[in-house]
Amino acid sequence: MRPVSMLKEYAYCPRVAYYMEVLRPSYRPTEPMNLSREIYSVDHVRGILRSSGFRIVKEEWAVPLRSKRLGLQGVADGVVVEGSLGIIVVEAKLSVRSNRWLHTRGRHVIFQAAAYALALEETRGYSVDYLAIVSLEDSKTYVVKMSPSLRRDVIRLADDMNKTLDDGLEPPPKPGRKCVACRFRRVCQPWVAERGSER
Repeated sequence: MRPVSMLKEYAYCPRVAYYMEVLRPSYRPTEPMNLSREIYSVDHVRGILRSSGFRIVKEEWAVPLRSKRLGLQGVADGVVVEGSLGIIVVEAKLSVRSNRWLHTRGRHVIFQAAAYALALEETRGYSVDYLAIVSLEDSKTYVVKMSPSLRRDVIRLADDMNKTLDDGLEPPPKPGRKCVACRFRRVCQPWVAERGSER
C-alpha cells in the first residue's frame, strides 16, 4: 500500500511521486509541510469549520484509513458529520489560494481528500457527499462535492499511479513553473534554475 499523499503528488507531477517511491529512505518533509504541522491543531480546524457555518454534530480526528481498491492508506485529518451536509472528509492545508485555484492548479489537493473519502466508504461503509478543504493561513473552508466524475478521476489516477510505480517506469518530465520550487529539481531536471523555495 502506498500513502494517499503520494496520489496527491502524482496528480501534481507524476515524477514527484516516482522520486518519493525510489528515494524513500532519504525523503524528508519540505519546509511548508513542517510549517503546516506547526500551526495545525484540531481546535484551529474546528474553529475554522464553525466560523464557515458548519454545524458539527459528530467529529473524529486523525482517522487512519486504507483502501484495497485504490492500493492506498493514510490518515485523514478529520471526518465530521455536519447538520445538513452529512459525512464530510476534512483536509487541512497550510494555504489554499482561492476556490478557482483549488479547482484548477490545486486539484491535486481535492484528489487527496477524495481518496480519503473513498477509503472511508470502503472501510466503514459510509456515504460521503462532500469534502472540506481547510486553509489554515487565511481561516477559510472550501466545500467540494464528491461527484461521480471526481470518484472516477481518483480511481483512474490511483490505477495509473500504481501501474507506473509497480512497473518502475520513470514518468516523462513536464517542465513548467512549478519545477523551479520542486524539492526534486536537482535529481529530475538539474538544468532548472536554482531559485525559489522548495515545495
